[in-house]
Amino acid sequence: MSVNDSSWFTEAELHDVEPPPFLIDGVIPLRSVNMFFGEFNIGKTFIAMDMAAHVSIGKPWIGKDTMEGDVLYIASEGDPGNMGVRMEAWRESQQIEFPVPMLFYTDVVSLIKDAEELIAGSVARGLRPRLVVVDTLAMALDDNENDNQVMNDLIKKLRSLQEYEVDGEVFEIAWLLVHHTGWEKGRPRGGSSMPAGLDYILGLEGLTENTVKLFHYKAKNSAKFNPMVFETVEYADSVVYAYVPEERAAKLRKSTGDSTAAGAHREFEEWLDNWPDDVPFSRSTYSDALKKMKYKVDKKAVSAAFSTFNDLIELDYKKGNEEFFLKAGHK
Repeated sequence: MSVNDSSWFTEAELHDVEPPPFLIDGVIPLRSVNMFFGEFNIGKTFIAMDMAAHVSIGKPWIGKDTMEGDVLYIASEGDPGNMGVRMEAWRESQQIEFPVPMLFYTDVVSLIKDAEELIAGSVARGLRPRLVVVDTLAMALDDNENDNQVMNDLIKKLRSLQEYEVDGEVFEIAWLLVHHTGWEKGRPRGGSSMPAGLDYILGLEGLTENTVKLFHYKAKNSAKFNPMVFETVEYADSVVYAYVPEERAAKLRKSTGDSTAAGAHREFEEWLDNWPDDVPFSRSTYSDALKKMKYKVDKKAVSAAFSTFNDLIELDYKKGNEEFFLKAGHK
């Protein structure tokens, strides 16, 4: 292991180091490794492209400020023609007449091996990427995504490439890995250690045939944003995912049974009441408990409850069961 001399800090020196700014305010920070997951064919690419395109021109995304910067989009599952149609639909929906500064790579890659070459290739073509989207992670891995060591190696590799230098100038990158939902709804597929190594994780779930909900599954250094609803709207020969204002979104969530805070609390309490006596309550036993649960609960609802009450889960994880149960209303 090589030790980096520039990575030593006294406690006093730490206060002189600014945390990374947000690339999209409150959503994705710069100098980070992040994930965006959702079920197959739910619209992940459309929303990932929407965020990326807004960054590329410095235009606010859903009212959230963006830091303008070039974008490298690794579209290993996308045909160049299809990606062009989607971008044309996006530009028409945004009334933008000029091509945006995004560079697309449309072949299968081995991300651990090829990441540096991909950055170098985009730089050679005149870009200085500030956001790199990998769509999808499954098509960018040679090895088993369920192997914790593989995923740890990948995250380490991408962290080593959060900064790069061109002609003496240092540029910083946010990585966004587009991935699929696991067998357990509400969480990304792959090794159990993977979410812990990532900075921010976005999730996408279906609400109705033409609406989806975007939420923060993990926000490392800030509060999670309130879940947002998008609906498909036809443009040109494709569709875009348009933001649904909160008042109408709340009605949609209610009509589809999507968990509100109160609903999630009820689900959570019911679930805890049926927790197996032989399984200690912690993050690591969540999956084990579901398998042993005599009372079959809705896994999607429980996942939503876990997401809503993540602050309580963190409290339990750090301070122990007794305080958690008191906070959750269990004595």
